[in-house]
Amino acid sequence: MTAPQHERSVCIVLLSCAVVVLKRFGVIGCGYVGSAVSRRLHRAGYDVVATVRDQLRFPLVEALGATPALLDLASEQADFRFLEKLDGLLISVAPTRQDDNYEDVYAKGIGNLVQALKISSNTRPLHITYISTVGVFGDQGGNRVHEGSPLDLSHPINRLLINAEQEILGLQGDNRDVCVLRLGGIYGPGRDMVALVQQAAGRNISRDGDHIPAWTHLEDITRGVEFARRDNLKGTFNLVDDMSLSRRQLANIICERRGLPPVIWRGAPNGARVVNASVSNTKIKHHGFTFHSPSMLGLSTLSSERVNSQA
Repeated sequence: MTAPQHERSVCIVLLSCAVVVLKRFGVIGCGYVGSAVSRRLHRAGYDVVATVRDQLRFPLVEALGATPALLDLASEQADFRFLEKLDGLLISVAPTRQDDNYEDVYAKGIGNLVQALKISSNTRPLHITYISTVGVFGDQGGNRVHEGSPLDLSHPINRLLINAEQEILGLQGDNRDVCVLRLGGIYGPGRDMVALVQQAAGRNISRDGDHIPAWTHLEDITRGVEFARRDNLKGTFNLVDDMSLSRRQLANIICERRGLPPVIWRGAPNGARVVNASVSNTKIKHHGFTFHSPSMLGLSTLSSERVNSQA
């Protein structure tokens, strides 16, 4: 065998023995959002490990194509070994049990996680996506807000949420990139907001109808997490759809389309945590993200200004 033939043979053997190394992605919190993200990433070819707090949920995680891991963030015995050899990490946690509280999750739990990430021996570049909420804006009188707008520190829950964001963002550097995605109210499969409004037609609801909430479709959350990892987004982004209507405006459109009586808004209870802001999604769009669902009403863009001008 000549030298060139020998070299070609060696190359063929090496290529035939090559192993495709899958990107390894961790998902902390396998609830409504975490489950959907786990499924999407598995189908995209990622090796996904997803955490739950109860071993009884392991079969549900496995059905998503992910490897289950047991984790209670707030526990002193929390096992963070799954963080090793990760390329991407989604943190999507919230109080879900009856005995949960915000401080356990967002102060103690996030604190434990941040410390574990700081001392982790993972040498791979790691991209972290943290799921937060536009609820941190609080009551802005319905005014337009963006990622750099002042946040609401007056409500104790918002203070916890804001501090949790800052702790996670503090991980930026040392081979780690961090992205915070602030979501609106989530709608999607199993969470049909239009149907819920129809059920509320003619009924008294203890919310302020003139407040402007924000909304995000589950599909856009899963796409947003993958987009953040792929494009290595860093910093904070509002991941909300284009709709910027008050509750009253939204409900009136839905009810009028179906010939239903309007929802009767009785105002928010004293001391209630509220969101009342027209949240901009311009920043993430400028980075190239496009929305699967610009509006739960199926329209490209709806704002309170347009509705008022059409009235």
